[in-house]
Amino acid sequence: MAGGLAVVSSFALIGAGHSAYNHGLSLANLFYGAISGILVFCVPILAFAILMAILSKRVR
Repeated sequence: MAGGLAVVSSFALIGAGHSAYNHGLSLANLFYGAISGILVFCVPILAFAILMAILSKRVR
């Protein structure tokens, strides 16, 4: 749980820093960057993990 939270927060920080660097430092840009960082990196990983869990149950 803590490892997953660390991964999600690191992607959020990467996204926030990237957005602030490219679009200027403001609270809205930090929030937008954090949300987009989570969506871009964590959602595909989560979808892949769910797909692998479903497929592994069908094989058994």
